[in-house]
Amino acid sequence: MALEDGDKPVLNIDSEGCIILPDVNKPPIYMMQNIGSESNPLLSFYDSGCMGAALSNRAYSILDTENVRPGPTTLNVAGGEEIAIEYG
Repeated sequence: MALEDGDKPVLNIDSEGCIILPDVNKPPIYMMQNIGSESNPLLSFYDSGCMGAALSNRAYSILDTENVRPGPTTLNVAGGEEIAIEYG
């Protein structure tokens, strides 16, 4: 995001109307962590470069979760592919 006088954020938009996001110059963070309980362990993975997140049906049933919007949800994944999942 470009800044002008007074530090007001300005969007950079290309000729097709798409917002151009700035490059990230900081090193990525990858983290794996066991969450849940001893009887129901869940392995989680964090990637600071991801723009979305998803839970498996098993994780959804074990964790204290709340669905805040209905599905389907489209996830953008590696290789420029998209995966549609049924849930929100």
